[in-house]
Amino acid sequence: MPSVFSRKNQSEKTASKTTPKITKALSKHIKEHCKIGGPLIYLAGPMEDTLDFGANWRAEYTEVLNQNGFDVINPFLLEHTQKVLSGVLPGESFNFIKEVDLPRYKHVMRTIIKLDLQAVEACDILLCKFNGEKTAGTIHEVGHAYYNLGIPCFLVSELTTRNILGWFLACFEQHAPSLDILMPIIKRRAGFDLL
Repeated sequence: MPSVFSRKNQSEKTASKTTPKITKALSKHIKEHCKIGGPLIYLAGPMEDTLDFGANWRAEYTEVLNQNGFDVINPFLLEHTQKVLSGVLPGESFNFIKEVDLPRYKHVMRTIIKLDLQAVEACDILLCKFNGEKTAGTIHEVGHAYYNLGIPCFLVSELTTRNILGWFLACFEQHAPSLDILMPIIKRRAGFDLL
């Protein structure tokens, strides 16, 4: 289902000053996981301070978004994330590295930050799920998408507006307690109502 955000716009984004070249790993991920041909949505949300690194809600949202004509970049499935979570990147458990070898931990984190921000830069829309968990990455991804790239951002949160940090809240076009409520708004923003 084509939309105003179809991949034809990717070459324009890639050529912009703020968007670096898409890495081979990200290109491979898009090729393997993005088969719809619709707008590309990045799923932002806490990983480090969650029981399952956000895997379950991201899988659920991916299914719903695919059914509605969107392709998804799920950072949980990105190759560099999987290497860290499985312990393949240098060292023992990832949090253990933080405690015993801070320079190595910082190196790994800087790599993750760079690659995650490149994934954000490749997307057309950012969808965030946040319910007050401890996170720095999510806040930076959203701020980068909104402020640096002008990418439309949407938030799913059970928190009341009063309990969402103002700066963070200001980055979102809309927020709601469920994806079901946001879906028609996201589809309209993607231009599906113009087809």
